[in-house]
Amino acid sequence: MKKQGSLRLLFCSLILAVLLSGCRFSPSGSDSTEFPDTGLSPEDTTSDSSLPVFNPADSSLPCISIETEDGQPITSGSRYKNATLSVSGAKYAHHNLTLDTQIRGRGHSSFDGKAPQTDYASKNSYRIKLSQKVNLLGVGETSDKDWALISCKYDISAMRNYLVWHLAEQMGTIPYVPSFTWVNLYVNGDFRGMYTLVEVIEVASDRVDIDESPSTDPNTVGYLLEYDLRGAYQSGAKEGLTYFYVPGLDETFAWSIQSEVYNEDVTAAIREHIIACNEAILSGDKGRMEALVDMDAFVDMFILQELSKNPDAGCSSFYMQRDTGGKLCLTAPWDFDFAMGTYSVSQTTSGLVADGEGVQSHPWFEFLTTQPWFMQIVSERMEEVAPMVDKTLTEINRMMPILKPAADLNHARWNVYGVKFSIYPSDQVSVKLKSYEEHVNFLVSWVERRWDKLNREVENRAD
Repeated sequence: MKKQGSLRLLFCSLILAVLLSGCRFSPSGSDSTEFPDTGLSPEDTTSDSSLPVFNPADSSLPCISIETEDGQPITSGSRYKNATLSVSGAKYAHHNLTLDTQIRGRGHSSFDGKAPQTDYASKNSYRIKLSQKVNLLGVGETSDKDWALISCKYDISAMRNYLVWHLAEQMGTIPYVPSFTWVNLYVNGDFRGMYTLVEVIEVASDRVDIDESPSTDPNTVGYLLEYDLRGAYQSGAKEGLTYFYVPGLDETFAWSIQSEVYNEDVTAAIREHIIACNEAILSGDKGRMEALVDMDAFVDMFILQELSKNPDAGCSSFYMQRDTGGKLCLTAPWDFDFAMGTYSVSQTTSGLVADGEGVQSHPWFEFLTTQPWFMQIVSERMEEVAPMVDKTLTEINRMMPILKPAADLNHARWNVYGVKFSIYPSDQVSVKLKSYEEHVNFLVSWVERRWDKLNREVENRAD
């Protein structure tokens, strides 16, 4: 139901407080209000001087070096610093380059600009804007200026996002799946560990490929949206221009426009189209939904979110796109570091995230899990996807020895094996896993068990 503004602000503030405080949820979904010790003290964090000798030329991964103009760390999540970016590594000689760039921190609960640079909390993700378009390390199909360096701070395997993206690519229905590669990152000569270089989710010919020309007609307007807890609190956010709410849905969560915003009339047309899609989905009428929504992409995104048991599925990084005159597509799966055994409800392999026990479920998924016809479609699709899951897990095992040297160097820098390296991850993916192999083996085992239980759960709710 629609909430009054004061209640909305209060509720959103409470959710933000939970996210920022590090309050850990119990597997049952209830708030245990437990604030575990990180287990990290200054002597636990490996200093630069004690790092093993590392020659970028021998690395199985390319190396990216960032040198800020003032020689100081990147501590702001909103203000860009001028810097230079260099790529090196003998195996990647054809990619060697140095470019001017701008860089800032990125992330919400994961970004900590105040932590000492020797503290693991300072292993932040970054947003970079190059001075010219480059096909950086061959990621994606064409050149671009906008990239992200993702720290994998809560995912020591550095393969949770990869697992979802690899499976999504095989599915072939989701219009945009980010391209990426792994890198070793240095900032001002300081080795920061293993990262992933990822395309930024944006409208572009080789990314979210839509026509976003201004239109005030709900039947033709194209757009890229994110359903987001923080959409109303971003810099420059304005209701009716950069974000909007949908009648009848919880206004704690904004529908934030990520494509170019022209004026209030275009935003009104986007809002009207989303309202029509929302009403069709929540009508429970399959025909009405299929007329406005790309059902194949919708079903596959549901499977990806539920297989990973992503606790963020209902509150952030939930993207959708629509090309001019086309159907609404769920797109750009993103940010699975908290999924697959890591945090909150994802610690267990049973149940559905869409049921909303201990997390905010997405209203569309929550409703459709009560519709046997929808769950039957999901069940039939899961039979087709099963070989793709097996292939994806085989690929994860294949990548393990390739990434292990970089992962072990990341451990040498930060001491992340067998310790409580952050307040968020569960003990089962922190203190109990004492090597990179154990982190990857846990991930594979968790997904295998989850796939079996998800199949049974879906079958029980189908026709």
